[in-house]
Amino acid sequence: MYHVSTLLPYNKDSKQQLERKRHIGNDIVTIVFQDIDDKEEPDFTPSSARSQFQHIFALVTYSKKDNSYRLKIFSEQSVPPFGPSLPCPAVFTNHKEFREFLLVKLINGEKSAFNNSVFGKRRKRTIEAILTSLFSTYDKENAKSKISTIALGIGEPLSDGSNSSRKKEEYRKAEFLRIGQNLKLKTIIKGDAPTSQLTTGAVKKELWEPKLFLQSFEHSIICSDSWNNCLVVGTYNGVYVIDEAIPWEIKQIFDKTVQLKQIDIADLYGIMIFCDFKGRLCVFKLSEFSKILGDSSLNESLAKTKTNCKENKLEFINGCHLYAISKQLTNDNELKIAAACSKKITIFSFKQKLNYSCINCANSKKKIPSSSSFQNFQNTEATYSDVTKQFQIKREINCLDVPSFINLIETFKDDYYVLVGYKNRCELLSSNSGELLKLLNFNQLSIIRSIVDLYDNSEPEILVTYNYTSEFIKLDQTCSSSQSIASSHKISNFKFQWNSEPFSVLCVYPYVIGFASQCIEIRLLVNGNLVNSITMSNIKLIASKVKNISKFLFLTFFKFYLNLH
Repeated sequence: MYHVSTLLPYNKDSKQQLERKRHIGNDIVTIVFQDIDDKEEPDFTPSSARSQFQHIFALVTYSKKDNSYRLKIFSEQSVPPFGPSLPCPAVFTNHKEFREFLLVKLINGEKSAFNNSVFGKRRKRTIEAILTSLFSTYDKENAKSKISTIALGIGEPLSDGSNSSRKKEEYRKAEFLRIGQNLKLKTIIKGDAPTSQLTTGAVKKELWEPKLFLQSFEHSIICSDSWNNCLVVGTYNGVYVIDEAIPWEIKQIFDKTVQLKQIDIADLYGIMIFCDFKGRLCVFKLSEFSKILGDSSLNESLAKTKTNCKENKLEFINGCHLYAISKQLTNDNELKIAAACSKKITIFSFKQKLNYSCINCANSKKKIPSSSSFQNFQNTEATYSDVTKQFQIKREINCLDVPSFINLIETFKDDYYVLVGYKNRCELLSSNSGELLKLLNFNQLSIIRSIVDLYDNSEPEILVTYNYTSEFIKLDQTCSSSQSIASSHKISNFKFQWNSEPFSVLCVYPYVIGFASQCIEIRLLVNGNLVNSITMSNIKLIASKVKNISKFLFLTFFKFYLNLH
């Protein structure tokens, strides 16, 4: 329910407007819209509203310059943290996404506010009063014999004043039948019953709907990444591009002499990065594939070979078995890469800045036909000829062991972290000093499956998944490189358990998704509660990418897409 101030009763003779205050003042969450110019800063402060109930304020401003909304959240100190986290910066150009984000944020905030001491005591009193009233209203026939909660919960025969055990049992069955029928009636009225038209038939719409992408693919997929509306897959027989609109036209961009181990499409920079089983780290311009993708004859002779990979290999990287690229959360627009070669990690950056022409193409609402899904990169030919010369080494760091995971974590300062994961421990490296700081140790029976970096109000944290457990760990940005992270930051005690052991984990606000061998579990990121479970056989997550411009998340795994409505 919304209490809109301008639609509430207004009395010209009343200075305090009590008819409006008694509604808005008793609301827990309040949305404040302030109409200001683009150059002005909002001057609203929560202290200007005096109320014992208002605990959360959402300040919304509109910018005519870029047709965007800006959001600020104020909450009482007694309110526990609630998600989803605000993006940095909290600017929303997609109005529909902003509406959904705001509603989820405020609903979670109201639920979170109920857990503080003020509302907790009042809610307890209210529930006790309601239960007492219900008991006195519906227990008139048995006023002489009190019904205990133990009898109601466990099934001990209810006392009806009779000495006959048979009558007691009959009365107990009749009472439970009456309560069950009332509960069933309420469920049917709400539309939650299995036979309700709201939850069956053509009216029902699944929130998590799998979509068949390709009926059959003859090659085993090793790695993959999405590029526009297409999927780039690496196999033992080469590298292929599959268009979502015409999946039967599979185009080969590398022949069978090129077998990839890991691949990333940095489309905003116009480059493709991959690591092969020979330990080569190669970089190609996306515009180099325009001729192959524009050819409708599916001529495999146009595919690139290992000779092309040798020409596009980064010479300063040898024996690479793992790498990671940075997420663009800061304003420097610099692509950073950390490559692991045995026990040595080389950190380097891409000299070129973001390709803003690609961003404009990506943000365009015009739907590009399938035959020209990649043509927007043909007109963005880079000014440089050799892409491998556009990388600059930042630092080389020696590790204690061969890494199994690498994550580049932004600190929103001059420094950024390099998180290194092993079998049962995680370690943190400072990119500036190169010092290795021990972060977290697990017991020897634990096997780390996934490490995901998250950002909450510009504060980085990680989600470590091992065995059946996922644990959130906050990273303190204020700690110096000479201090041990384990002693200078607080490790969150928030853990949650999976029903099936996940081999891959994704965080998609406000959800966390775990991929096991036979099912997909979807849980809330705030408290780990299970939202949905999808049963599928032989699942393997091969690629995932959050499209900032899309209305829904785009996930790819094995032969399916998973659309989040």
